[in-house]
Amino acid sequence: MALQLSEIRQQITQIDRNLLKLLSERHRLAFDVARSKEVTQKALRDEEREQQLCKSLYNFQRMKLST
Repeated sequence: MALQLSEIRQQITQIDRNLLKLLSERHRLAFDVARSKEVTQKALRDEEREQQLCKSLYNFQRMKLST
């Protein structure tokens, strides 16, 4: 049975709330990383880590799109 429009919208709203919670948590963790790097006098940017993360996200997205 097909979902009603109102049920679909409720699901979208719940997903949006979950996304905002996750983004907020990620922001807090990124701030913690920056604070830790400041204390240990490490560079804020880690290009190798950024490339690794981008590659991982790209590969994950490719797998999801192909299924």
